[in-house]
Amino acid sequence: FPHLPLGLALLVSAATHNPLPIPPQSLRLSSSESSSSISMALILNGDGTCSMVYPEGTTPIWLRPADRPKADPTLSPPKSVLLDTLGYVDDECNDTTAEHVAEDGKCIQVTFWMYHPPLVSYFTIHSPGLKPDAYPEMPKILATDGHLALLRIPRLPVNPFSDQPANQFFIYRVGSSTGEKQPSLRMLPNPSKLVIRDRNVGFLNYGTRDQADYRFFAAAFYAAHPLRPGGSVKFYINLFDSETWEWTRKEVFVNSPDAYRYRITNKVITIGGQHGSIAWVDLSHGILIYDALLHNNILRYIPLPPSELPDPRINSVRDMAAVDGCLKYVSMSYPPLTQSSTSYYFGDWKAKAWKMAMHPSGTCPISRQWKEDYHLRASEIMIDDPSHLELLPDLPNSFNKKQVLTKLHTGSPAVSLHDDGIVYIMTKVEFSDRNAWVLAVNTSTKALQAVGEFDAERCMGFSYTYTQSGISKHMGVELKEDQPHNEEDLWTTVSYKKKGKRCTSAG
Repeated sequence: FPHLPLGLALLVSAATHNPLPIPPQSLRLSSSESSSSISMALILNGDGTCSMVYPEGTTPIWLRPADRPKADPTLSPPKSVLLDTLGYVDDECNDTTAEHVAEDGKCIQVTFWMYHPPLVSYFTIHSPGLKPDAYPEMPKILATDGHLALLRIPRLPVNPFSDQPANQFFIYRVGSSTGEKQPSLRMLPNPSKLVIRDRNVGFLNYGTRDQADYRFFAAAFYAAHPLRPGGSVKFYINLFDSETWEWTRKEVFVNSPDAYRYRITNKVITIGGQHGSIAWVDLSHGILIYDALLHNNILRYIPLPPSELPDPRINSVRDMAAVDGCLKYVSMSYPPLTQSSTSYYFGDWKAKAWKMAMHPSGTCPISRQWKEDYHLRASEIMIDDPSHLELLPDLPNSFNKKQVLTKLHTGSPAVSLHDDGIVYIMTKVEFSDRNAWVLAVNTSTKALQAVGEFDAERCMGFSYTYTQSGISKHMGVELKEDQPHNEEDLWTTVSYKKKGKRCTSAG
C-alpha cells in the first residue's frame, strides 16, 4: 500500500489474511517516514473504507496556516519561487485555479498561491462534498517545468483492500498569456504496476505556454537491487510520453562503472536542452542523466565534487539545481557538537558551492570538472538592513543580534533559479520549532538580502519541504496595447481575490 505509512500498511496487510469479516476498528499510528504523514487515528469502516481522526491538539496537515502571507498586488509574478511540495485543502480560488471533472462527475480543483522568495509559495486543492481530512497523506507537486506541473493526488475514498492504484497523476497547465485560455488540469492514465515513487519522478516540458499541441514527458527512475549477494543492480525508467499518452517501461544502462555507487535519489532536476535531459541526483555520490528526446537506453553518470565529509543529513544540507545552462551544487557543514549544541545544525555553519557548465544539448557537461563558485560562513554574513533584524527572532543571552545567524539552527539550502548568487537557507530557534525563517543570502556580497517567515509545522527538522520552481513566471497575463501600463512592467499580476467555487458537482 504505497499510499499508507509503513506501520499501517503492515497492520492492514495482516488484517487482509483474516478470513473473518473485519469489524470497524481504530488503529492509531505515527509515522516519521514522510513529512506528508502525521500522527493520527485510522478508522477502518465495515465497508473497507477508512476515516482519519487527528489527535486533540494536533494541527491537521491539510490546514493552511492562519497567518499565511498576503500577495502584494503591485508586484509582477516572481521569476521563480520556493514551492512547498505538499498541498493544503481549501476552497479559495484565484486566477490560477484549474479543475478536472471525472466521468462520475466528481471534481478536483487546484490553485496556486505564489509569493516572491524568500516567502514560500504553495498550492491548494478542493473537491466539493469531500471532507478535508479524507486524505491519508496530502497531494504533492512531483515536478514542474515551464508552464506545466505534475501532481500526485491520492485516490478517494481510501480503501486499503482495493486493487485500484492508490494515487492518480495530473498535469496542471498555466493559462495562456493573453488570458483567453484558462488554466487546465488533466488526469494521466493509470501507470498500472509500474514503480512510481515521489522522489524518483522527473519531468520535461517540450512546449510553450501558448502552444496548442505541446509535448511533455514524465520519467520515474527505478533501481532494482539484487536479492542475493553477487547479483547486479538493474536500472529502469518508467516513461510517460504525452504524444502516445501511455506509460512504458525500459531497462537502461549506465556508461560508467562508477554509476553503481548511486544509491538513492534525493532530487530530480530538468536540464532540458536539445536532447531533453532529465537528471536524477544522489547528493552523496553523483548524477544520472537521461535524454528523453533521444529515446535511447543510456544513463550518463557525473560524480559530485568531493565533499568535506560524508554526511547522513544529505537532504537537509545539500542542494542542486540547473540554472542558465549550468549545474549548481551547494553543501553546508557545521562545527563539531559541543555541550551547548542542541542539534547537528547549530553554530557558525559554512556553505561551499560548485558549478558545471552543460553543453547546449543538455546531454553532457562542457568540462567534466566542477568549478568552485563561492565559500560562505554564517559569521561573515552582514545584516545591514534594520528591517531584516526586526524580522529575525530575538534570542536570550544574545549580546550581538548581528551575530544571530550563528545562534540559530540552519539548513535546507536552495539555489535561486533566477537571482544569480542568491541561496535560500532555512533557520529556526530550535530544531523542532514550527516557526522558521527563510533567508535570502547574497553570496557575492555576503549580505542578508531578505527574510521571509515560514510555517514549518509539516517539516520535521530540516527535512525536504520546498523546492525551486519557475512556473510562477508563466502565471502573469500580458497587457494589451490599449491597456495603460508602465513601460517597465508589461505584465499584470495574478489576481488572488477570493472567488466562487468553480466546481459545481458535490461528488
